Amino acid sequence: AEAAAAAEAEVAAVAAEAAVEAAAAPRVAYRCAKCRQHLFSELQLTRHEPNVGQRAFRHRKRDSGPEAAVGCSSFFLCEEAMLGPAFSQVDGKLACPKCTARLGSYTWSGMQCSCGAWVAPAFQVVKSKVDEVLIKTR
Repeated sequence: AEAAAAAEAEVAAVAAEAAVEAAAAPRVAYRCAKCRQHLFSELQLTRHEPNVGQRAFRHRKRDSGPEAAVGCSSFFLCEEAMLGPAFSQVDGKLACPKCTARLGSYTWSGMQCSCGAWVAPAFQVVKSKVDEVLIKTR
């Protein structure tokens, strides 16, 4: 009975470990729209809440009501994905490493998203410059 319980516990532990690995695996990857070079995955994106803190920004950037809700036109990458000597300046442009097409910009002091949220530090990649690709799981 003890051996069966131990085997059952081991099977449950292996299943739980596989579930954690599957949850941590990226399901979406992003490629350069021009040359199709892989750039980043969904795990490297920074999440932000749309329309938070709008009162701190210019009148033109604020929503005038619930019908004026604007979606995000950019992705923001996490800071860990962008460390390196190329990002030692305060701000600059982000380019594809293969074809050097301009993908977006970065600034360590932060920037405002098109939805009104403030993201700092900001490594902004314009959605129209990248293709979203679903990663097939086995």
